Amino acid sequence: MPEWIWVAERNGEAVALLVTAPAHILVILLHLVSHNAEPMDVRALLVRAMKDIKARGYRGYITWVDPNAQFDKALMDIIEASGGGHLPVSMLPCYGTV
Repeated sequence: MPEWIWVAERNGEAVALLVTAPAHILVILLHLVSHNAEPMDVRALLVRAMKDIKARGYRGYITWVDPNAQFDKALMDIIEASGGGHLPVSMLPCYGTV
């Protein structure tokens, strides 16, 4: 679903990518990656995605981060700086086949 993917470009080159998925009244932030991006590139990408998500009628987002990983910690700081938060619990990803 390309309408749920955002790309930030600098000088015609993709420098950051956000992959999301709609889920009821929330949007799941599945994957955020950056390569040769400046901090403002990622910020602009997230701001644009959040505006689009809100315009589509969604009320919020959810994602999972590893606070021990540098990039994830930076994302967590951005989320908290914008008024978001996190649950004070440890969770493990679970998986299965269908």
